[in-house]
Amino acid sequence: MRRTSLWSALLTAIGLLALSPASDARDLSLEDVLSRYEKARGGKAWEQTQVLKIRSEVSAFGVTVLSTEYKRRPSQYRISAHPKARKHPASLIVFDGRRGYWTGFGKEPSRQVIPENELQGFLESADFDGPLTNWKAKAHRVALLGREFVGRREAWLVEAMLKSGTLLHVYLDVETYLPIKKVSKSPNFNSEVITLLRDYRKVDGLMIAHRREIHRPDALDGDKGSENHDVLEVEVNPTEATEAFFRFEPGK
Repeated sequence: MRRTSLWSALLTAIGLLALSPASDARDLSLEDVLSRYEKARGGKAWEQTQVLKIRSEVSAFGVTVLSTEYKRRPSQYRISAHPKARKHPASLIVFDGRRGYWTGFGKEPSRQVIPENELQGFLESADFDGPLTNWKAKAHRVALLGREFVGRREAWLVEAMLKSGTLLHVYLDVETYLPIKKVSKSPNFNSEVITLLRDYRKVDGLMIAHRREIHRPDALDGDKGSENHDVLEVEVNPTEATEAFFRFEPGK
């Protein structure tokens, strides 16, 4: 009897030790979760990065295009894309942090100024570090809502009400603290955009998701409401991305 009692006590103690980290983790505050998120994504390596260049293959609308995307601190953005078959010149979007223009596909594409009511979306895309970093300084409201499962992965659910009025839910994996899912809803379009992030790889200290699956459940056509982005190459601080590279020049 004595031996059985000691064995039971030992198993109970081991069980408590095994459970205690998970129990403690469930008691994390918003500040704790975001601190682990910042460390997981690369921490100081992001602070030392001024420009990020990402080349991707994007499948959407039944077409595959190659895109080259630049982000430059604090909020400049440039992306060009052309069909993989390259029968047309590349389309281009340039945003200097306040204004932007775009050109479409075609033999003689003209530059069009981005309408003012669409600029907020580009400003959010151009946010170099994302909305959860320095969120108070950006006048966002952020809250920790608990934990939920994304497929078989458990994740912290962080809600961010952006200054623009966009509602964003970010799911941070409880083991890696990297985002595995984002759900955003813009007040301008009143429709959800779901982004699944996979295949994280370290590039010069930065953790970059090399696979993004974007779904728009409100789209009329299910296929046309989906996009797959596969990263081909990431370059940190490319020399060509100077201030002039993002200049607002809609007349040319």
